[in-house]
Order: sequence, then structure tokens, then C-alpha cells
Amino acid sequence: MIRARLVVLAAVVAFDSLACGQSPGPKAIPTLSPLEQKLRASRFELHIETGKFTGNAAPVLEKAIAEARYVLIGEDHLTREIPEFTSVVCRVIPERDCPP
Repeated sequence: MIRARLVVLAAVVAFDSLACGQSPGPKAIPTLSPLEQKLRASRFELHIETGKFTGNAAPVLEKAIAEARYVLIGEDHLTREIPEFTSVVCRVIPERDCPP
């Protein structure tokens, strides 16, 4: 059943491309605007592995947390990653700022 749907979908896409005067081959990659280029260049990747931040965003975030007077965490409700993220943030906050 799934295979039949995929075949039908492929046929519809090919027909649509031909009907619009386009070849069914790959489309040209659009040129990025200067803003999009800057956004992509300043993108960071952040992961949490074994209770620590990893990725090229980890040192940036850890430095910002260590130098901050306050750390505010906003959350989307029903997101299971927030407690894990918050735990790692609390581990990164310098001990001088944590009550005994």
C-alpha cells in the first residue's frame, strides 16, 4: 500500500513538473540573501550528552552563563528537554553563586 502511494506521488510530481514546462531533474539551488548568509555563519549547534553541553555552542553558552548575574530559562510546556537543559545550566553556574 505504501509503495503504491509512493509510485502515485512520484508520477504526480513528474507530471506536475512536465506540465509546468520544467524538467523533472534537480532544481537550481537559490542564492542566499546577505542576511541568510550571516544567519547561517553565526549558527551554533548545541547538544546535551552525559549531563554536559556539547557542540560548538557549548563554550559560548557556558561562558555566557558563567559571566551572567542572572540566568533566565523560558520553556515551552510539555517539552521533556527543559528539565535536562536546566540541570546542565545549574551545573555550569559558578559555585560562588550557588547557595550551600
